[in-house]
Amino acid sequence: MKTRVKEPVLSWGFDDADESEDWEMLCDELSGLISFNEDKTWYGTVSNFGWRNQDGEARFNAENGQELLRHILPETDCCFKIYIEGTEDDTVINIQNYHHDSPVGNEWYEVLPAKACIYCGDILKKEEQHKDKEGNILCEYHKDETMAEA
Repeated sequence: MKTRVKEPVLSWGFDDADESEDWEMLCDELSGLISFNEDKTWYGTVSNFGWRNQDGEARFNAENGQELLRHILPETDCCFKIYIEGTEDDTVINIQNYHHDSPVGNEWYEVLPAKACIYCGDILKKEEQHKDKEGNILCEYHKDETMAEA
């Protein structure tokens, strides 16, 4: 992942009191920032996860900011900073996360808007997406199947 030099657009747990109202406000603000993704489908990666510094990926649906955070962050007390770069389809959401297994914040998440195949619903990152003549999103399997029918 690249070096982050911009200021975070949102942060949690550094100076915040852990009150539910503050959490709801943060999630509402994040919901507004991710509202451009009308499909509500996401592709996320993590690097340096936990004390074993593992990498991974996830494909998921998230209607709002709270669902997005619940899908990617570990189920533990976390402090994090959210950075958002780009516009619309080229938006990248980066989250630097701190917790008991990553106290120095070397755990990074990258979340990108994704699309789902109209036939099977598989969530596809941008480079995996194919379009038919009508502009519908297709996975690799259905792209080949659709081409064979034509």
